[in-house]
Amino acid sequence: MTRKVNDQADGLRQEMKKSESETASLPPRAEVHKNRPKPIRLKLSFPLVRLLLILFFIIVVIVLSIPYWLQ
Repeated sequence: MTRKVNDQADGLRQEMKKSESETASLPPRAEVHKNRPKPIRLKLSFPLVRLLLILFFIIVVIVLSIPYWLQ
C-alpha cells in the first residue's frame, strides 16, 4: 500500500512532534510542586478551646444584633 500525499493525520503528527519538543524542556512535576507553600490551617486540637471559640462568635453575633431586637 502506498501512503497518500495528503494524509489527514499528517498535520496532527507535526503538531505532536512540536509539542513533544516543547515539553521536554519542562522540569518534572514533583520538582515543581515540592516548593509549593502549604495552606494556612487553624488546627485546634482541644475540644474545649474549640467550644469556647464557637461560643465567642455566637456572643459577638448576638451583641451585634441587639439593636435590631430593640426596634
